[in-house]
Amino acid sequence: MGGDMSTEFLPVRHGGFFLLPSFVRWTQEGRMSIKHANTVPDNFIAILPVLLTYENLQTRESYPGIDRIATLAGVSPNTASTFLGTLAEWKWLHISRKPARLPGRVKHVYKMLYGAYGPQSKPTDWIRMDNALVRDGVWAVMPPSARRVYLVLRANGLREHRADGEWLNENDLDGTAAEHQFIPARFWGSAYLTEATGLPDRTLWEAKAWLANEGLVYPTNEYQEEGLL
Repeated sequence: MGGDMSTEFLPVRHGGFFLLPSFVRWTQEGRMSIKHANTVPDNFIAILPVLLTYENLQTRESYPGIDRIATLAGVSPNTASTFLGTLAEWKWLHISRKPARLPGRVKHVYKMLYGAYGPQSKPTDWIRMDNALVRDGVWAVMPPSARRVYLVLRANGLREHRADGEWLNENDLDGTAAEHQFIPARFWGSAYLTEATGLPDRTLWEAKAWLANEGLVYPTNEYQEEGLL
């Protein structure tokens, strides 16, 4: 992983969502497969979204406590602490200590090191994620396999109105069209997801069932192109 886990742009948060970097490219490169020699680790998938929901986009600092990170990522505090150190080694962030409000206490501050989201960046290069998915605890209870499948699906997602055969301005990050994504049926098929995630058949089936049962994906209607929203 290391320096190969870097990206050029900083996600810009609008209202209730943030933009998750690099996963579209990693999916295209096959690195979301657990069989890839340089696969994206489960802990990276779990922890990075938590940091981004707390990031101050002016200072590029994020400073939730270890216990909160661990809770929202669905990992132990020790795992969270250790992997944050790994993210620092990979130059995704810099960790510093600042005085906390309580006398004699300090807080860890995580400053993002990758570059800012710029005009040359395309929204389709980023995965749009609702803050509530993380802040309300859904991300924490989502099985690691389901998180991997979910991000691979989102990496192949199109604007919701594409299910109705409509084309929209892909630069419209704030429009209502971005509320949901349309996933063409071929990306939900086991053949594609097996290759894209590397998960065993049973694990893949369980991950897909979890996402469907929890309402994170659901079929398009009879008037739309076959696939998922």
